[in-house]
Amino acid sequence: MTSEKDLKEDLKRVYLLSYAISQHEQKAKKITAKVFHNIIDEETPSPVAVYQHTIRLSVHHEMYRDNPSEPLWRLPWSYRAELVLRYNCGLSLEEIASVMKEPVVQMEGILIRAEEQLLEQLEGATVEEEMQRWDRYCDDKKVLELTKRFNKKVKGTGRRKNIYSAIGALIPLFVLVSQYFSEYHVEEEPIHEVIYEELLDEGYTDIQVGSNKEQKEVNIRVVGSTETYKRLHHQLKRTANKILDAESYDDYEVEVESVAVEFKVSGVND
Repeated sequence: MTSEKDLKEDLKRVYLLSYAISQHEQKAKKITAKVFHNIIDEETPSPVAVYQHTIRLSVHHEMYRDNPSEPLWRLPWSYRAELVLRYNCGLSLEEIASVMKEPVVQMEGILIRAEEQLLEQLEGATVEEEMQRWDRYCDDKKVLELTKRFNKKVKGTGRRKNIYSAIGALIPLFVLVSQYFSEYHVEEEPIHEVIYEELLDEGYTDIQVGSNKEQKEVNIRVVGSTETYKRLHHQLKRTANKILDAESYDDYEVEVESVAVEFKVSGVND
C-alpha cells in the first residue's frame, strides 16, 4: 500500500501544477482537494487522468494578470503546464504527451519554446533553477494544509485505503501513450458550496450557506447573537458578491439573515 508520505508528494505535484496555471493560491488549494476527492470512487484512477483533471479545473479558474509577478506566469498556460509537468512532476515527454493529448514531437517543440521564453524572463538564473524555486511554493506547511483538506474531503467515505493504493501509481508515473483514456467527467461545484468554502477560508465559521437557482439567490445565515449578525452582515454580503462576480454568477443576489441560538453548547441541560 502506498504510504501517506507518497500521498503528500502527489498532493504537492497537483498543487504546483494548479498554482502555475490558475495563478491563484486559494483556488489552487481548492482544485487540489477537488481533484483527489473526485477520484475517490475510481478503483484505478490513471495518473494521466489525474493530471488532465487538474489542468482542466485550473484553466477554468485561471486569472489574467496585467503585470505578472512570476516569470512563469508571463508564459501561455500550456507552456506553464508543460514546464511544471517536466521539471516539478518529473514526467517524460511521452508522459506529457499523454496528459496533453498531443503528439510527442509537438510536445518536444513546445517544451523548447517554453524554456526559451522563460529564460528570457530570468535574470541570470537557468530554467532548472527557476523551476526548483517554483517547487518551493509548496513547502512542508503547505503540504500539511493540503493533507488536512484531503483528509476532510475523504472523511467518512471508507475509501482512504483504496485511494492510497490507487494513486500511488503517480510515483513513478507510468508511460501510458498507447492506452486510450476516456474523458474525465467533472460536475461543477454548486455555487453555495464554493462560497461556503471561501468564507470558511477567511475565518467565518458560524454560518450556513444555501442557493436557489430559479430565483438566482444565495442565502447566508449567521448563527449566533444579534450583535454577531450586525457585525458580520455587510462583510459577508460584500465577500459573497465578490465570489459571485469571480465565478460568473454576477446576476445572483445575496441575502444575509440571522439565526438565533438558545444554547451555544450542545448537551448542556438546564
